[in-house]
Amino acid sequence: MNIRIDPEFRRLIPPLRPEEHALLEASLRAVGCLDTLKVWGDVLLDGHNRLAICQAHNIPFAVTEVANIGAGKMRSSGFMRTSSGAVT
Repeated sequence: MNIRIDPEFRRLIPPLRPEEHALLEASLRAVGCLDTLKVWGDVLLDGHNRLAICQAHNIPFAVTEVANIGAGKMRSSGFMRTSSGAVT
């Protein structure tokens, strides 16, 4: 599957701090990508940082397609945050 990054959704994600990126990268390299990336059609909604790291290190990942969801709902729902508040 060719996953497309939508600039509007990408702008919703604050960049990871270097230590957050290092921890996520170490986790993905150690145990793989356990959480599926969320897409709407071919547009990535959730998992931007995981996707970049997985692609950089050839780590396999799974994709889950979600129902139609608009950008406004994305912002108001906190969809792109994990239960701990971390951006994925």
